[in-house]
Amino acid sequence: MGVFSSSQLKEMAIGLERSGVRFLWAVRAPKEDGQTQARKTEQKMNSVFLVEEIKVGLAVKLEDEDDFVSAAELEERVTELMNSKKGEALRERVKAVREAAVVAKSEGGSAYVAMEGLVASFR
Repeated sequence: MGVFSSSQLKEMAIGLERSGVRFLWAVRAPKEDGQTQARKTEQKMNSVFLVEEIKVGLAVKLEDEDDFVSAAELEERVTELMNSKKGEALRERVKAVREAAVVAKSEGGSAYVAMEGLVASFR
């Protein structure tokens, strides 16, 4: 979950609205826990993993060192995701990865078996 400034939230709202794509957006007040920098670092690593490694996301261009994303950039990425061949292929990839995850965590699946082995090692 990200913690965004009010100016970033406004920019995101403008970008989403301009994209013309239907969406549901839930926002809640952030809880300050002193972990802001650690969270930013983790989010950057997650972004690299999702975009470059398993290819289920689109990279966004950041405007500055505060990781600000412009309305225009968000509008372009949402439009690309929802209205292009590349976006269609990406959405299909997401479905395939989801299906693989469901199989992996099902009884007999790789994640299920790995967890059983871990639990057995504690006995």
